[in-house]
Amino acid sequence: MSLSLVCALVVVGVLATCFCEPINFKKCDGTPDIKSVDISPCTAQPCKFHHGMNVTVSVTFIAAKNSVGLTAEIYGILSGIPIKFRMPNPNGCQSSNITCPIKSGDQYTYSGLFNVLPTYPNIRLTVKWDLKADDNSYLFCFLFPMEIDT
Repeated sequence: MSLSLVCALVVVGVLATCFCEPINFKKCDGTPDIKSVDISPCTAQPCKFHHGMNVTVSVTFIAAKNSVGLTAEIYGILSGIPIKFRMPNPNGCQSSNITCPIKSGDQYTYSGLFNVLPTYPNIRLTVKWDLKADDNSYLFCFLFPMEIDT
């Protein structure tokens, strides 16, 4: 293996470690287990995001059921009240790294994106991110702390 190839692999590994970290998350009550959650860019918790940023979430899970369609949702929870965030693409079968239909017992890695819009207030909150099967049951659901500022 050439020295330049080794150097390139080391650089890619370091960048991946710096910009996408497994986070501590809380699984929503009564929902299936999650293997891992990675959020980029988030290197410490609460995840601190600025207006105009694009945030990528990667979730590895085992499908608890078969499903032809998938729907992703994001909520900001303030004083116990969930407020729905706008997603660029809530269809979990498109641009998500998952090919539908999904099969019960198989492992999948969902990739999702949301934009921190300039209209969002500077705030600290809990985020709920979920993926639902076509019967509206959870395939995964998790919570994590987030802070938005300018």
